Amino acid sequence: MCAEKKFVGSNKPLVSIILPVYNVENYLKRCIVSIIEQSFTDFEIIAVDDGSTDRSGQICDYWASKDDRIKVIHKSNGGLSDARNCGIDIACGKYFTFIDSDDYISKNYLENLLALFDYDPECKMVGSGHYIVQSNKTRIDYKADKKISFFTRREAFESVLYHGKVNVSAWGKMYHRSLFDEIRYPKGHLYEDTYIFGNLLLRTPSYIFSSEPTYFYCKRDSSIVSGGYSSKRLEYIDSVEKLTACALQCDTTLENACIRRRVHANLSVLRYMKDVSGKDLGLRDTLRKETLRLSAQMYKDPNIPRRDKIAVFLLRFGYILYINCWNIYEKIR
Repeated sequence: MCAEKKFVGSNKPLVSIILPVYNVENYLKRCIVSIIEQSFTDFEIIAVDDGSTDRSGQICDYWASKDDRIKVIHKSNGGLSDARNCGIDIACGKYFTFIDSDDYISKNYLENLLALFDYDPECKMVGSGHYIVQSNKTRIDYKADKKISFFTRREAFESVLYHGKVNVSAWGKMYHRSLFDEIRYPKGHLYEDTYIFGNLLLRTPSYIFSSEPTYFYCKRDSSIVSGGYSSKRLEYIDSVEKLTACALQCDTTLENACIRRRVHANLSVLRYMKDVSGKDLGLRDTLRKETLRLSAQMYKDPNIPRRDKIAVFLLRFGYILYINCWNIYEKIR
């Protein structure tokens, strides 16, 4: 179980940083140091040790002994969603931000995000750009056209459905605590960020984005959603269906954008199904046919990425041609 409120002092911080921790002993120091060296200092760190079997819990305790802004919760393993929920339950800040413990942040991460709320007093969720760190190489995830972007709720949904500036990731964002009054991450599921993002957007009238990259997202082959196919992959499709349902609740004219996102989800799962056998072969064929059915309305949409249209075109000629061409594309892009 999570700790009680007594872990937090009487002076409530402005920001609660929720840090789920599980078997990241080789990366945890880098993450914590990047947080405690922030230019903005009025925050608490809630480090939730989710039953780590390495030295991660001890590392958390060490840093907590050096900085009283750090509160450590040790709990049995319940997964990423459960760890985040534990942090949410005891957080005292007006604003929340989530940081994955194998990632790290720039010195002005908190300051940059907090400043975005000044653009719209009613806004309850903001985000910033990020770097992708992989195989000792660092790159910006996109090319920014302007420093600050303002999205209405509908525009934010449209952006996330077309994989624009707005993404579903919990990290790299800051939230007014009221967004989580009735929302928690779904325990036991992969793609937990996608599952709840639509509900979060429905509770804010706007979304503000800074193109300045202040979050370093470190991609590791051993991360939770890496690896081959399993039935858990199908949860991605389910999570996207929940996202699109929220988008249609916001505005029914987003139907084409929702179809595009559902097609993308199906294609994403199909890419992992090359070596399936038995009943999964039938599932693969069903998913292929469903993707082609959905895509019938897709080609006239000018916002659909050309890559998606080519992928669906190849899929019409069979799964093997599609996956072989996709693998070639992945190697040369």
